[in-house]
Amino acid sequence: MLWLKEIAEESGTTKYGCVALYELDTIYFGIWIVLCVFNFTPSPVMLPREGRLAELFPDGKARDLAGGSEITVPEKGIILCPYQALWLLSR
Repeated sequence: MLWLKEIAEESGTTKYGCVALYELDTIYFGIWIVLCVFNFTPSPVMLPREGRLAELFPDGKARDLAGGSEITVPEKGIILCPYQALWLLSR
């Protein structure tokens, strides 16, 4: 069973702004957390590495499930390209 929890208010963004953040968490196993990040604008957007983003990725490493690659989450944060979606798996 998956729960979908909006965490935009924790990261300083809102779902009505330019970035929507959702956290998928498994209740049954409770071992994986996927942070889904969406940029719905035609401009790049900076998502600072603070709050839940810093908590989930303390070492700055994540796997993008949508793209299938390892990514680095820099200290300053992630820059999302226009209309980009990331499904980040915490390691």
